[in-house]
Amino acid sequence: MIRYVTAAPKTGSSFIAQCIAFMQAESFDPDKQYRVYPDWWWQLRGREWDLRFDMPTFLRLMDDTLSPGGAIYKGHFWANQRNLGVLDEGNDKYIVVLRSPADTLAAQFCSAREEPGMAWYNPIYRIDARKCVDIDEGINHLIKDGYLKHLLQWMADWAQLIDKTKGHLVIFESFLENKVSVLKDVASWADIHPCWNAVENHAIKTDLYYRDGKTTDANPEIYPKGWSGYKGVYAKYFNEEHIKAFSRVYMSMFPGSPGMKAINRLYAAGFAYSGENHD
Repeated sequence: MIRYVTAAPKTGSSFIAQCIAFMQAESFDPDKQYRVYPDWWWQLRGREWDLRFDMPTFLRLMDDTLSPGGAIYKGHFWANQRNLGVLDEGNDKYIVVLRSPADTLAAQFCSAREEPGMAWYNPIYRIDARKCVDIDEGINHLIKDGYLKHLLQWMADWAQLIDKTKGHLVIFESFLENKVSVLKDVASWADIHPCWNAVENHAIKTDLYYRDGKTTDANPEIYPKGWSGYKGVYAKYFNEEHIKAFSRVYMSMFPGSPGMKAINRLYAAGFAYSGENHD
């Protein structure tokens, strides 16, 4: 059974996790969200995303009932020694979601604008939302002040260290293009046998929930150049100087980072998805 989904924030992982959970939980209430959280998750300032060896004991639904079969814990945990050790225990499988680094950064910029007076430690790196009021300053902040470097390291570590017998990569761009095809690939890998009509209907309903008017009437206070859930959205938010600065940071990551070669095969120069098979 798939128990965990990890991703950098703003990569569509909540949508993907809910679809996967639905595939595993058809015998439960289809109108319930089968996303779960550990008991301590809400109690900590900034939240603790890392896994614990006693994690299954503490996973609960939003209404504080214990985790049912098929439920998914979706977090933003790194491929560090602690998390890999937990994932190596037992028979549970996990999903790693990847999205274009440039698009992820643009989406993170928009997300930061929801709380413009704050500076906080994002699961990837510290973000100062006070610098994201202006597009030029905000994109430069995320590129130059550490966020991009740590995002690329997060992606490179998972690309290098994922155990393909227990872990599976899901590419956000592929999911956008054909949700059911990607879910069928996941189901085949994890030996899940759902009713595909039900899965497709659920994916459509969940897609509408996440879009909820954003594609046609996005709040300009949050999305000054339009909704950030599209493929290639960086092109609306980056100017030429941003692209050059992004490329400098991206190229600086290659020495000593084998996982960056895998990321570059997927996302040429960190921008557009290449369409290359990630297996």
